[in-house]
Order: sequence, then C-alpha cells, then structure tokens
Amino acid sequence: MKVGNDGVRGAGQGRRAGWLLTVTGLVVLGAIAKAAGADVSAKRLAGHDLPVEALAFSTDGRMAASGSRDHTIKLWEVESGKLVRKLEGHAGDVKAVAFSADGKRVVSGGGDRNVARLDPKAENDCSVRVWDVDSGRQVLRLEGHSVEVCSVAFSPDGTRIASGGADRVCIVWDAVAGREIARTPRQAGRVERVAFSPDERGVLTGTDDGELTLWDSGTLRRLKTFGGKLGKISCLALSADGKYVASGRDDALVQKRMSGLAEQTRTTFRDCSVRVWDAASGKELRKFARDDFGPVAVAFSKDSGRVAALMAGEVRVWRFPDGQEAGTFQLQEAGTRGTIAFGPDGLWAMNSVGFFDGTVWIYKVSAESVR
Repeated sequence: MKVGNDGVRGAGQGRRAGWLLTVTGLVVLGAIAKAAGADVSAKRLAGHDLPVEALAFSTDGRMAASGSRDHTIKLWEVESGKLVRKLEGHAGDVKAVAFSADGKRVVSGGGDRNVARLDPKAENDCSVRVWDVDSGRQVLRLEGHSVEVCSVAFSPDGTRIASGGADRVCIVWDAVAGREIARTPRQAGRVERVAFSPDERGVLTGTDDGELTLWDSGTLRRLKTFGGKLGKISCLALSADGKYVASGRDDALVQKRMSGLAEQTRTTFRDCSVRVWDAASGKELRKFARDDFGPVAVAFSKDSGRVAALMAGEVRVWRFPDGQEAGTFQLQEAGTRGTIAFGPDGLWAMNSVGFFDGTVWIYKVSAESVR
C-alpha cells in the first residue's frame, strides 16, 4: 500500500480501498463504521493502558502512530495490525504525533495543563521529542514550551519542525541541529493546530480563540490572518498546490445554572463549520455548515476538487468549489480528536473517542463511494 502526500494509494485483495482508524475507550467488538455503498472491515489493536490522545499515519500508509495518556507512543503495522514498536520517554500525556514525509522519524509533544494547578512544584514535561522509527531511539529532545504541546508538524523536507502549545506560542525548530529557529509572539489563545505550507515558506496556526494565521516560516513574522475570531479552530489543512486553506471551527457555548440542588447544562452550537479560504488573498470562498458538533479534521483531495471533514460520528465529503455534498460515512462512535487524508484510491480517517482505555480500531473502507 502506498500513500503519497496526497493520501492513500492502493490496497489489497483486488479492491481499491481506504483505511479508517478509530480509537475507542470502550471495548465494543461490534463497533463497526457504517458507510452507504462501501465495504467495511475492522481490526482491533490493544496496547495502550490509558486513552489515546494523538494519531497519525506515515506517508506511505504502512505505519500508524498513537500517543496516549500512558506517556507512550506506539507504532503499528497498518495491514496486519501488529504492534511494531513502543516509544518511551515522555513524562506526561502525549498530545501530538506526526511522521516525517520519508517515514523515518516521528515527532511528538505533550504535557499536562493540570500539573501546575495540582502541584506547583511538580515537573511538567512539555517537551517536543523526535524518534527514529527503525530503532525506536529518541534522537532529539526540544525544550521551549512552558506548558503542554498541543500540535506538531514536520516541514515537507524534514529539516524543520513546528510546534504549537497551550502557552499560546508556535515555535519552529531545526530538526537536525535541535535548536529553536523562531517563535511567534504570545497569541490570545492556545495554538491548537500547526501546519507547514507545501512550499515550506509559511506556517499556519489555529488557536482556540478562533484565530487562523499564516506566518513566515523562517522568521515567524505574521503574514496574514484569515477572517475574524469565531470559535475554536479545531482543524486545518492546506491544498497540495498551496492555493487553498481549509479550517474547521467548533464554537459551542456551554451555560450552566443551578435548579434546586441539580445543575443544568445548556449547550448552544454557534459555528460548527468547515471553511475554505484563498491562501493568497485571505478571502473566504466556501462555508460548509453543520448545526451541532464541529469538525475535528479536514483535508483536500490532491486536485482540490473535494473537501472531507471528520465530524462527530461521521465523515462528510463535499465537492469544491460548488459546495455540493459528495458523500457521508456514518461512524459507530463520535470522536473528539482525529485526522483525515485523501488519496487517488481512497480516503483515510482516524479519530479518538477513548475515555477509559486505549483500544485502537483500524477500519478499511472501500473507496468507490468517495469519488
């Protein structure tokens, strides 16, 4: 199986297919994703002791990485579901993982925002670490964030790493020398998402106060802000040619009040949309709306003709630029974290819904219905 920068390519058994990876906290053997017109098979991977917080596929589609609250990263063989390697070294929750484009390295980040609150003297491991996939050896430890790391990404050529943190900064690192190159000014919200542009000149960040910003990747000078602040940026992606930016917003207002001895909670979903922007002008081109939970991951097809979003309990696909819905995949369970990618022969998605254990499910979905 081959996955390029454009996502998935190929699958076995004479049928073109994509993969769907789900992490579930409840071990439910019957938890199978349903997709109209698509065949679905599933593998159950057990290995983490606590819930999984981060997931990533390697570019060639052969490996998957999962980061957990048990402080470990596990590398899995996608076809067989075999546990290949366990990466140990983090002293806190692993909140973010990503593969380099050549699949030879994994970058991870984590920490626990509650550590200082519970014990001001306790050490909070908010490091960014780089691992060799073949040996499992840690090759770099990067210190610079003051609280937990929320997101990480390699540059396309693998020479730099971007990390975003709850300390409200994005840092760009030299992935060879292990030194900090630049950092953004402190932003108004947590840097929940980071991504390099395909030409490596820009770094895109999304914050939990709704700011989507493009920075110069060498100096981290602000180049552009997309739209106004409206809801948490839950996910982002750039098209393969760098012309378009997609972002997901998850803006939920939770109101609580006491009624006698009982607490009542009311949730109002104000903006749970996927938006597509012109990268050069910053103009909003298309909005795909939903009236409840927002997207946790978004992706473009290689030709930018389709946009896919992983939402609560489903994957939705739209045609771009006309905005017509191209398909919906209903999932057994909703997830709060995930990722998604297109390929010429399939669609990949991963989500994490675990609260009690670290069970990982890999789903294989035939690709015909996402064309």
